[in-house]
Amino acid sequence: LTVECKDSSASVGNTEVENFISRIIGQCAANLVSGGTMVSRNGFTPSARQAAASHKAISLVSWEELTSAILDVRTQLRESVKQYEMSDIFDNYLPLSVDQLSWDTLAPSGGRRSSTDAIISSWLSSSRDVASGPTVLVILADFGAGKSTLLHRVHYERAKALLDGSETRVPLFVPLRDFRHTRDVTALIRMAFRDAYFRDLPSDLLWQRINAGRFYLLLDGFDEM
Repeated sequence: LTVECKDSSASVGNTEVENFISRIIGQCAANLVSGGTMVSRNGFTPSARQAAASHKAISLVSWEELTSAILDVRTQLRESVKQYEMSDIFDNYLPLSVDQLSWDTLAPSGGRRSSTDAIISSWLSSSRDVASGPTVLVILADFGAGKSTLLHRVHYERAKALLDGSETRVPLFVPLRDFRHTRDVTALIRMAFRDAYFRDLPSDLLWQRINAGRFYLLLDGFDEM
């Protein structure tokens, strides 16, 4: 397979694609390759797409399409959802009641009682706008209070939402106790993704997607780092 990458600021046009097609046809005729793929950072013009459409050995892929394919983990998420629904906690899970406290005094604010599920649901709604919404939610509680159980439930709910099309972010559970093995945040997150989805993401692609708001990073166990 011949792969040609275009890092131009504009969409790749008809001329460049036709030249690429001619080269691939020649290479196929010489039995050097069986096909060719052109990858473009900013996609292709409609005429360029049309020029390649009739050639089965030629494929045009934008950077967004390529990375989306790499991050298509729906098969693994279906298995994760299935396993969670077969576990005991699925039937026995109870959302905790929440009292809102004043940040300055930690005294009850007098507001209406809520639940962990309602708080997280509200945060999820407000965090969808990466540019202006809150992007971090911190959950503090004593040892054994159910923080990990809560995060696993959030992972399950977000996985179901992605599978039914109402969510676009990929949930990723990161056990921070593994930090002692890596001593590197990037290596830790890559290891978590590999363990969960059986794929190894390059570091630059990983952080590009994190910064673009394409993940829910569920960081579990700060006290175990």
